Amino acid sequence: MKNKFKLTALALCTVIGLGSLATNVMAQSLPSAVIAVIDTQQIRRESLAGKDFSRQVEVIQAEFQTQYNKISEELKQEEQELQNKRAVMTPEAFEAARREFAGKYQNAQQSLEEKQRNINLAITKANNELSRALLPIFKRITESRGANLLLERGQIVLPAPKLDITSDVISELDKILPSIDVKVAEASAQQRTQ
Repeated sequence: MKNKFKLTALALCTVIGLGSLATNVMAQSLPSAVIAVIDTQQIRRESLAGKDFSRQVEVIQAEFQTQYNKISEELKQEEQELQNKRAVMTPEAFEAARREFAGKYQNAQQSLEEKQRNINLAITKANNELSRALLPIFKRITESRGANLLLERGQIVLPAPKLDITSDVISELDKILPSIDVKVAEASAQQRTQ
């Protein structure tokens, strides 16, 4: 019984020792982490391209909202006029006018949905352009600092200011991409004819 216990203890020690040895070998083969930190929200708020992007998006969305409100108001007025004329129209004439209004309403709704899709696509394309410009900047600055790991500031509980490269990234981005074009695609032929 004692021999069985000794053998089991010896086997357990061997397994623990080998596991520890494997961990040490793996730890020696991995490089030490040298960390740099960025704040992408700050980059988008403070860089020239980020400010330009935000300004353009605000203008585009305000124009869309104005167009939406105008079309909605026109349709409400037309619907009210149709309801007011109902008493003096024959049922057949009212039904024909109602169908025509329903078609106009549906076309306006489709037109606005297409415009919103085009706006969303333009925003996505501009965001992608900004991201593509940032990647080589991140790489250059982290390499120049000897960093091999880049973390977002929001992922860190207690950030160390000396590790933050955000202002350097903004400076580089301002040189490479001082503005960005948020270009909304033209409306389809159907939308233009309305």
